Amino acid sequence: MEINAIIEIPKGSNIKYEYSVEEKRMFVDRILPGEFSYPFNYGRIENTLMPDGNHLDILILNDKPILPTVAIKVKIIGVLLFEDGDTYEEKVNDDHILAVPVDSIDYRYHNINDIEDISEMDKSQMYYFFTNYKKHEGKYSKVNGFSNRYHAIRIIEMARRRFLVRN
Repeated sequence: MEINAIIEIPKGSNIKYEYSVEEKRMFVDRILPGEFSYPFNYGRIENTLMPDGNHLDILILNDKPILPTVAIKVKIIGVLLFEDGDTYEEKVNDDHILAVPVDSIDYRYHNINDIEDISEMDKSQMYYFFTNYKKHEGKYSKVNGFSNRYHAIRIIEMARRRFLVRN
């Protein structure tokens, strides 16, 4: 499955940008402590809706930072199973789709097609970052593992249906 992802946060940034659906613009949400920066480009999938009222999140696994608000065509390869919230009691499911640029944009990722093709180092970076990046704020976040591209595609389809029903 190939889709367009909209970048919100470039790889290596410690500034968390958030798109406001109501105001149709990007805002600085917060600045992370110095030891934390996004391990990959982070963004959203348009025309999707998650139970928390936001778009479905996506991580683009590549080694180049991409500017916020730019669209990039990607292929879906898996999902980071994630939950977060202000507290444990207020936690919500917030899975993050995993993708790489399509071959015509960056052929170096042509052999990455599913979760088992991602290096253990990349998985470890994602796990560490998303487990710890909110701790300094006293907020809850937990990585529940990874799943394959078929699971990711089902999540995308559900988020698209949720968007259509609401709009």
